Amino acid sequence: MKTCINEGWLYSSDITGGAWEAVTLPHTPRLEDLSVGFPFQGIASYRRTVACTEEMEGKLVYLEFEAVMQRAEVRIDGTLVMEHKGGYLPFRVDITDFVKKDSQITVDVLADNRDNRDIPPGKVSRLLDFNYQGGIYRSVWLSVEDRLHITDAVERNTVKGGGIFVSYANVSEAYAEVLVRTEVENRYPDTRRCHVETTLLDREGGTVEASRYRIETEPGDFNEAECKLGVYAPHLWSCDDPYLYTLCVRLTDEQGRVCDSRRLRIGIRSVAATLEDGLLLNGRPVRLLGANRHQYYPHVGNAAPDNAQWRDAYKLKRGGFNFVRLSHYPQSPAFLDACDELGLLVMEPIPGWQWCKRGEFLELVLQNVRDMVRRDRNHPSVIIFETSLNETGDMRETMWHETWEGYTDDFVRRCRIAAEREYDRGNFLTAGDTVGRRNAQSIGYDIPFVGLTAEGAVEKTAKSAAELERDGHFRVSDRPTMRREYGDFEFGLHYATSRMTREVSEGCSLLQAWNFIYTCNKRYLTDYHSVGNAIWCGIDYNRGYFPGSDLCACGALDS
Repeated sequence: MKTCINEGWLYSSDITGGAWEAVTLPHTPRLEDLSVGFPFQGIASYRRTVACTEEMEGKLVYLEFEAVMQRAEVRIDGTLVMEHKGGYLPFRVDITDFVKKDSQITVDVLADNRDNRDIPPGKVSRLLDFNYQGGIYRSVWLSVEDRLHITDAVERNTVKGGGIFVSYANVSEAYAEVLVRTEVENRYPDTRRCHVETTLLDREGGTVEASRYRIETEPGDFNEAECKLGVYAPHLWSCDDPYLYTLCVRLTDEQGRVCDSRRLRIGIRSVAATLEDGLLLNGRPVRLLGANRHQYYPHVGNAAPDNAQWRDAYKLKRGGFNFVRLSHYPQSPAFLDACDELGLLVMEPIPGWQWCKRGEFLELVLQNVRDMVRRDRNHPSVIIFETSLNETGDMRETMWHETWEGYTDDFVRRCRIAAEREYDRGNFLTAGDTVGRRNAQSIGYDIPFVGLTAEGAVEKTAKSAAELERDGHFRVSDRPTMRREYGDFEFGLHYATSRMTREVSEGCSLLQAWNFIYTCNKRYLTDYHSVGNAIWCGIDYNRGYFPGSDLCACGALDS
């Protein structure tokens, strides 16, 4: 049983003078101006009491945080039980040992969003093209589970394991196989036998296919049930027809008692990319017409509620886009849910922007890759995992503002392989930067990025566009490419004619639209092996690295 516990929190920081104020999550430490380069950075403290109820007796109890920016400490009754590093992915805290009958526990969360070069993205705010908005900015859940239960994929931290893992094989309009792996943990002191019942329901709630699998799990151990559901004449998920099935997984013991149950929405689809045909969704070519999206929202920063996340996806879909690149980090599960519903394809990146550092940073990058895939592997909208740090190279001419080290071709290849180990081929693709790679051909992305625009590359380096392409920074000969940002930088760099607010004039808005359309058409004609592209950017956002122009106003949607 999971319960959202967004209400009933207290908040304290330097802004409140150390006093506690009642708040509701998602929460940002302070409301900011519409245009802000440096929002609150510091330590924000949160506190909440959780009543210990009869339902918790003999059960496992967890707190589940969707995200906290960006280093979090969680204390239960004053005892530090977890430190989590990273502001964009979830973590769980086991509080079972603190639960006592007819009492309550006190949860304290420290959220530290100060610059930290060891935590991806790592770039300091004054040089960053977005902001580290603070606080507990996504939802928190209280989960009460039987000691015989379905595990959590991110918490388990095993390759292609944990939780419920859905994949698809032999996908066609005539037939498809839905493969469901469910991992069970037994925290009882004795061996337990149980049945894992898996049922696929159509949109109307009718049963399409079902399976029942019996497993036996030793005390303190894990076991996995795997079933294959054959679906004849499947209703395939696509941009124009985002059909969602409901998958029900139920865990029952030998007495027929339901120990655990989960429901998730899935979409049957396949994805591939070839040099000849570009991107293939369910075997049919799809041209990506995309936009980049920061998770920023006016005044509250990252702390937008779920309905605002849905609203962003809805407006982008209504605007004619079929593809969203989440720049430059994993974003809210609510936004991905909306993309599933609306038929927006998604490319999801690991946190990164023009920075790398040896040591803990590199280990956290690899963990971000794994956690991102494990969190979002069941979303039909997510088709591409971007496993490179955005615009981060290993050559002097691509180390802008500062130098960095450790982001070698070998490490970039490890990131791509780490993602591919987490899913079955035909279900997802990898993509990433070729900028600053010594041998882009060797990285192995399914879709390597064309890189910066030639104009931007020449501005940032001493090399010509021809030299850059010759050196392999842009093209990979046997793979289709993608131009993941266009329509902004090539029209005047930081003073681009695309970066004009609506208040300046209607003519400026029309010129911005012309920039996008002109470049889209130009790239369509010249990027012969491209699967598509994405405008920079979908929605206005704030950033820290260009003082005096804090609000980047190149969005198709303004703030």
